Amino acid sequence: MPISGSRQRPHRRNKPRAAGFTLLELLVVLTIIGLMAAAVTPSLSTTYGRLDFTLARESFEQRVNNLSYEAFAANADLIVKPTTERGRDAFLAAGPTAADVMARDTMLQVPTGWELHIDQPIIVRASGYCTGGALSVRVGSFIANYVLQPPFCQVQEVP
Repeated sequence: MPISGSRQRPHRRNKPRAAGFTLLELLVVLTIIGLMAAAVTPSLSTTYGRLDFTLARESFEQRVNNLSYEAFAANADLIVKPTTERGRDAFLAAGPTAADVMARDTMLQVPTGWELHIDQPIIVRASGYCTGGALSVRVGSFIANYVLQPPFCQVQEVP
């Protein structure tokens, strides 16, 4: 018999709460991430297309900027003029021999789907001097007009 008049309660141990997240919490977070990914994904392909075009355009401009160096390194005059080979305009370089002409033919090709227009031939001397000129590139509805300033034919885009 107990001395005091109160009943003794059994000692309860508090179970520690299990660490981690509930299934409902995980599903809510995954749903939110899925909705955000669905909203961002369409703009990623557009961004990739713009980046790809920008890199191709910069590469083309750099190749045009290197015309003076190419003529100097080859010790040959280059004549950049339009040609209709392969169904599109391309640069054709004239050197002292037919082998040089063939070697220079692939020097400045435009990417597939681009149209290159040159009004008058641009002459780059073996010394690196360029007479200057103008060219334009059309890609779909986008047209970029360039002016090549003597003496080094550095590309400047015309707005």
